Parts: sequence; C-alpha cells; structure tokens
Amino acid sequence: MLNEKIVKNEKIRERRLVELFDKGIIEIGDEIPYKHERKSYLSPVHKNGVIDQYFSTESLEVKWQAIGIERISGRRCLKLIMKQPVFEFELSGAEGCEYGIGELDKISQIFATEVVTLKARNVTIEDINKLLDIVVDKENHRIYQKKNSMEDINWYEDFLTIFNMKRHYTPGSYLKNEYASSDEIIQTCYSYNKDDILGKEKEIIFLDKPYWLSSKGTYVVNNMDRAYYGPGVVYRNVTCAGGSNIFGSHGECIKRNYGIRTILYLSHDITLNALLKMIQRENLANFQNLLGKLKAKRHEEEEIIKEMEQLIKSV
Repeated sequence: MLNEKIVKNEKIRERRLVELFDKGIIEIGDEIPYKHERKSYLSPVHKNGVIDQYFSTESLEVKWQAIGIERISGRRCLKLIMKQPVFEFELSGAEGCEYGIGELDKISQIFATEVVTLKARNVTIEDINKLLDIVVDKENHRIYQKKNSMEDINWYEDFLTIFNMKRHYTPGSYLKNEYASSDEIIQTCYSYNKDDILGKEKEIIFLDKPYWLSSKGTYVVNNMDRAYYGPGVVYRNVTCAGGSNIFGSHGECIKRNYGIRTILYLSHDITLNALLKMIQRENLANFQNLLGKLKAKRHEEEEIIKEMEQLIKSV
C-alpha cells in the first residue's frame, strides 16, 4: 500500500501518477486506490462454449497494484493489475478457443471508468513476461530470464517444433465442420515455474487462485498424435502460455474454470488526488443509498406500529 505520509502529502497528491512512478514514489507492487463503477456483462454460450454467464462489479471489493508504465495511444500511462483474480469463468471447446479471449477482455472492461481509465483487458503472458524480465527467444527456441540468461526455464522442449498430423481439427476448422487445411501443427505453448524465477515481482504473478491469460497456445502430444488448444493460464506456481487444453484436435471439448485478472491503464494526466476523490464520491453515494434504505425501512416500521396501535384501540 502507498505510504500514509505520501497519501497525506497534498503536493504529492496533486502530481500525476506517471511522475510519481518515474521518481520512485510509486513502485512496482504498490497498491493504487482505484475504484471501479457498477457495471455488468453477459457472456453468451456461443462465445464461451458452456452456458450464458453473468458478471457484475456490484458489491465487489477489488485492490490494484502498479506494475509499470506503458504507452497507450502515444501517451505514457500507469499500468495496474488486479491484486487477486475475481469471478469464475468457464470455457470449453472450439467456441472457447475462438472467442474466449475476446470474452475475457469484455469481462475485464466492466472494471473501466470513463474518466480515469484509457483501456481495460485481461492479463496476457506478455504482461507477465515483461514484469518478470522473461525473454522468448524464438530463433533459438529458448525461454529464459534476463537475470539468469544461461538457464532455460521452459518446461516444454518442443517449443516452436513443427509436427505433422493427418485428419485433425483446429478450433476454427471444427466450427466449420471440416478438417484442418494443413497437416502441420506448431507447438506454441510454453511454461515456466515460480521456483525458476528470480526477483520479488514473481509474488505478484503466482497466486493461490488460478486465472486465465488472454494468450492462445497449442500443445502437441506427439506420441498420441494429437494437439490441444486454448488460452493460457496461471495455475498456482506455474504459468502456461496457451495449452489450457479446452479443445483437442480429435474434436474433444473440455471444460475449464478459472478466474479473471484485469489489467488497467490509467489516463496519463490522472493524479493521486483525483483517484482519492473518486473513492470519496463512491463512498458518499454508497452511504446515501444505505441511508435511503434505512429511511424506507423506518417508514415501513412506523406504519406497522400505527396499524398495531389502531388494532389495540379497537379491542
């Protein structure tokens, strides 16, 4: 959490968040006091492959951490990540593969506010790689961390290997009710373990609750002559770029159920004070709503008391 002295310092509160990060006042992992609005989204069955699924931010308490600066539409913005995943979102089959990432991002967009956020989406493997300084060396088929470049951390030795399979499906071809147009399948899935990563930043990524990554991947099981497709996932101490295996090349449809973890980009000119005032306005609105409910309940109780008094008098 941001130091209390920082929050109470009026001069610091009036400075842009980007400036505070540049000067080291805000650091990676610091909690940022962002408050979402009340929004909802319905993910339809034909987009997730399971069932209509409804998500709402109402009554949801979410904390956010700073994880860096990125440019959005040419502007440098503070990048936040949801501290803990929320919801449970189920994906399955070819529909989940083809449309699941779009649905993950649409669910994440309900945490955006018009004035404060420039963009909202679900977290990707690229976000994680950037935070952890992971290098994906496609030329040499290696995955390693810059701090320890001699050590290959990828679990899958066949990364970017091309395999040949006859009469198989891809998610797209399955939806068209036809076999894939090419016999070639490239293994794009890769994975690494928390224990192989250096640096305190990994504590931000590896959590008890598993969550989806908006990153597609293909995992090939060569000795079984089949491949599996799906978005990525962070499952406790392991992160996997693709290979959640919700669809198999023989037409298998497998259900997977993981959390949502949103990435937010705050507007470049937003100050800490603006965020704190937004929370104050939200709290005031909540108090007013609660007061209205209490008054309505009191009025209802007073009416009941009057009716009972009249009944007593009439006896």
